[in-house]
Amino acid sequence: MLTKAWRLNLVIKNMLIKPWNLYVYRRSALTEKSMILSESILKDHAGWTMSSKMTQIYIHLSGESSKVLLQKRGVLRKEDTDVSDAWRSKCFSNCNEPNKIDNKFCIKCRMVLSFDSYMDTLKEQKRKDEERIKNVEERYQNDMKQMKTEIENKFQEIMLKMDLSKV
Repeated sequence: MLTKAWRLNLVIKNMLIKPWNLYVYRRSALTEKSMILSESILKDHAGWTMSSKMTQIYIHLSGESSKVLLQKRGVLRKEDTDVSDAWRSKCFSNCNEPNKIDNKFCIKCRMVLSFDSYMDTLKEQKRKDEERIKNVEERYQNDMKQMKTEIENKFQEIMLKMDLSKV
């Protein structure tokens, strides 16, 4: 059985074996810049002529469809403007486990990551406790009413039997 670290090590080794060239760096950089720069500035930056159609490739790869897909899957919120924000992480000082920025609890040790999360958790717990208490009180009141009616009915039956026995 392979551990998580061992599998990660194998994946990294496999990635290092794959062929890599500088064109990938250029393409990645131009794709990122196409989201920010206008078409004419991108052409000038990349060294293309003004009649070049290369910008259409990079503008098409701007990532808008990726953002929509990530939003539909729930990875990205609609308020998020940058896809990379959804994947950023911060390390928790207790166990050094990287966690998403908007997580309330550490993935590894389940500790609260921030004071705000702690307060939110306490408020939520208090609300749940109050709701439970309210439900228990309602059940108690209903049970007491039911018992009272049953006792009154039994009392009426007994009184009727006593009246009949006297006659």
